[in-house]
Amino acid sequence: MSNWQRALAVVGLIGLGLLTGCGGGGGGGPAPNFAIGGSISGLTADGLTLTNGNDTVSPASGATSFQFSTKLANAASYAVTATKSPPALTCTVSHGSGVINQASPTDIAVTCVPVQYVLGGSISGLTADGLVLANGNDSVSVATGATSFEFATKLLNGSNYEVTVSQAPPALLCSVSNGTGSINLASPTNITVTCAAREWTWKSGSSTANPPIVSATQGVPSLTPPSARRDAVSWTDSAGNFWVFGGEAPYAAGTGYPNDLWRYNPVSSEWTLIRSTLAGGVAVYGTLGVASPGNVPGGRHWASSWMDQSGDLWLFGGIGFDTAGMWGLLNDLWRYHPATNEWTWISGSQNAYGLSVYGPLGTATASAVPGARDRGVTFTDDSGDLWLFGGFGDQPDGQSRGALAEMWKFSIASGEWALVSDGPLNAPSVYGTLGVASASNTPGGRIFDVVWQTAPGEVVMYGGESYEGYRSDLWKYSTATGDWTWINGATTPGVQNSYGTLGLDDATNTPGARVGSVAWADAKGNLWMFGGYSDGTSAGLQLYNDLWEFRASTQHWVWISGSSSSNAAGTYGTVGAPALANVPGARLYPSAWADAAGRLWLFGGAGYDGAGGLGYLNDVWVIQSN
Repeated sequence: MSNWQRALAVVGLIGLGLLTGCGGGGGGGPAPNFAIGGSISGLTADGLTLTNGNDTVSPASGATSFQFSTKLANAASYAVTATKSPPALTCTVSHGSGVINQASPTDIAVTCVPVQYVLGGSISGLTADGLVLANGNDSVSVATGATSFEFATKLLNGSNYEVTVSQAPPALLCSVSNGTGSINLASPTNITVTCAAREWTWKSGSSTANPPIVSATQGVPSLTPPSARRDAVSWTDSAGNFWVFGGEAPYAAGTGYPNDLWRYNPVSSEWTLIRSTLAGGVAVYGTLGVASPGNVPGGRHWASSWMDQSGDLWLFGGIGFDTAGMWGLLNDLWRYHPATNEWTWISGSQNAYGLSVYGPLGTATASAVPGARDRGVTFTDDSGDLWLFGGFGDQPDGQSRGALAEMWKFSIASGEWALVSDGPLNAPSVYGTLGVASASNTPGGRIFDVVWQTAPGEVVMYGGESYEGYRSDLWKYSTATGDWTWINGATTPGVQNSYGTLGLDDATNTPGARVGSVAWADAKGNLWMFGGYSDGTSAGLQLYNDLWEFRASTQHWVWISGSSSSNAAGTYGTVGAPALANVPGARLYPSAWADAAGRLWLFGGAGYDGAGGLGYLNDVWVIQSN
């Protein structure tokens, strides 16, 4: 080995020793650190916080991955948790714990799902089975005695809900408070369902048919009702008072058809005789268009009536006494102004059996006037004009009489009648397609007895009498379009009642063909009907005391109370005390109205008293409908 080679070897050894001394004995550099992160699904809102030890990360809405800023050495432990979820989301971590093993973990996953909120509430007074609550297409049946309810379908944040009573037990009236709202990051806690007995209350009047007359002092309120009567003209004024004029009252003093006017205050339960009857019930017309304290329509029944937007009462036709005391069909139009207690003869003849004067179809004229008739249907439009359909009356030649198919309108502003649509006497019904309005549809000639004013310019009519017989069909008419719509019931006359189960909604339920009933419409758009009669052929007339509801939501009839048998006696109980057993007796042509509190009121009619006796009634009843 040369000196040069020895020198290189020494240098190499020295260098090796120096490296060994500085490096501490070997290695290839610093130990590696590993990132902690993973995937995210369902993060639709800000607010997520993930934690690993003292390290945190807050991924934004829509993020699909996350990573902590602090990396970990090999063999270090980790535990990723979701310490905060966004509002309305629940976020959970899978495979979040482990130990670093020479690599970053790849299976940590954060899954976020929407929070589902329970829709439910409290119940009080549920003493019977049969309550069904609904929220959209979801429903829940609640058993007797339950104090709470809960729908099976849970809701997401922001979802709207509307809890309603789909079906109530027959003897109960159930209502929902705070049932409508939107989910706002919590289940609702204030929805309450309250049930109370649906009970008739006998308010006043006799429980015996044909009660004796009790004298009344004009203008002085009294708890004593008017004399027993049926098919009186009635109105409800803007203050909630109920008005009754005339009717058939064979036990009234002086005549069987009085022209007395009464007002009933449902708050005080007092009747006031406003105008007393004249001897014989003869009309005093005065001067056409001029109000006078001496004017008064003749005694009559089966007349038609309206209340206008100013609170005045209007009366048309019927069958009664004319200016000469002759008895017959009338076509006189009257206006009563409560502020002055005066009647005004507006149009029509002073004599019985006045004939129609038509004029051009759809055009109001000073000479146009409907002919004499009784039992016509009345309603108003959004302009306040008075509408009249059908009834029993004469053709223009005065030789033919039957069921009319005419639609008339009276403009209060112009004081003129217009024939809106026409049809032959005893015209047949044209049904068209169920639920579809058409200009060719028509109920035909009809003597209607049941009518609901469901909105300004919209009326619903049930059954009545046609040339072929008694009907059970339900029709709707719109003044805006002039079209009829057949919405329920059979196209053939003579259908028998089908009650189904008390209180239960069913498509096969029907009150059957009948006339002489009374009707109300409630705030929910449901239609109510009580009593009336049908032709039992060999069994004679069949009178009813059943109460029915036609539900707007299902378009089905529901039997609410009363007997499924005809000619039932009343159960009066104690005056002023509601009871489940109470029910008016079967009757026809009573007077009825609904008040602002949703109560249905009933007065008089002809029918069965508490002992099963048949005659004229003057009892007053009330029941809560909704």
